[in-house]
Amino acid sequence: MSWLGLALVACICGCMAPGVPNKAGAIGEPVVFRLANTSLDLLSQNRAAADFIERVSALSAGQMRIEVINSVGGFAPDNEAQVVQAVASGRVDIGITGAGVFDSMGVLGLRALSAPMLIDGYPLQKAVIESNLTRQMLEQLHSLNLSGLGVFAGALHVPVAVQRPLLGPRDWRGISFGTYRSETQEQAIRALGAVPVEASGDLRRHYLDTGDIQGFEFGIRGYSLQEPYLSRAAPYITANVVLWPGVNVLFANPVRLGSISSQDREWLQEALSAATRDSMGFVGDDGSYIEQECALGTRFALAAPADIAALQTSFAIVYEWLDRDARTKFFIDQIQALKGSTSPGQPLAIPASCLMRS
Repeated sequence: MSWLGLALVACICGCMAPGVPNKAGAIGEPVVFRLANTSLDLLSQNRAAADFIERVSALSAGQMRIEVINSVGGFAPDNEAQVVQAVASGRVDIGITGAGVFDSMGVLGLRALSAPMLIDGYPLQKAVIESNLTRQMLEQLHSLNLSGLGVFAGALHVPVAVQRPLLGPRDWRGISFGTYRSETQEQAIRALGAVPVEASGDLRRHYLDTGDIQGFEFGIRGYSLQEPYLSRAAPYITANVVLWPGVNVLFANPVRLGSISSQDREWLQEALSAATRDSMGFVGDDGSYIEQECALGTRFALAAPADIAALQTSFAIVYEWLDRDARTKFFIDQIQALKGSTSPGQPLAIPASCLMRS
């Protein structure tokens, strides 16, 4: 059995508390799992989550379904923390957030996924997810009264900028840089001499309009979904500097995991296993958006080897900080070993007309 299967058999015993009827309130009607997230529309914005939800319904022939609760926390800086708290308290059954938020809530096990410039390609992210590492990381969520169910691959987050491409540390010094709540990511931004600003969605757009941020992290597909606004507001993307992947974590309230049949467990296991596998393909298509972005005025930059080396030198202090926790160091070392044996993948093909070099 895969680690996903083991996690589900161990953790998923049911998604409604004993004595709590399903949403329909009657025996034989569908059991409804309430899934909280921060997206405006999870089904259109997160293909892996949508895949998981559709598979649960299809495999169970409608006997199980997931009700999506969008926009939890609005675009407040702590919106992902609000999702975590809602699941931990039992107000909802399941949640999905980025992996980065958990270190701000005292869980250090997932920090290796946000270590700067560590997971820098889709093949490596795939290797990490297919290994036993993420299952071990998720075990630490119990301290928040959560059962970690699994992870979905995310877009590689690269620097996006307003006035000029962010290539080496000199370009970062003194700017305010939008990010998601994560101590690891904020430490990395500070190491480059920039000021981290927690901002996503409408709040990020507001800060771009007011000039309160001069750059932010984003995936190329996510960038393309906010056009034509971003090609005007922040037209510079550094394509070969991957800060970290936007890995998503799926988790549940253990009190809600009552008793369901072995058949129910098989449906959930199969749905999650398939969605996790497919998630790696959903996020590996950055190149398909390049021509569209070039036509809209976005300019892609490539940092020179000297700039990349300077960034890595600046991040050394972050790794010293991360290595103070033995488990985090273990995970980082294991990912480094995978990195040494994994192909980096093909670089993005960028037309010369919209390519900038340092």
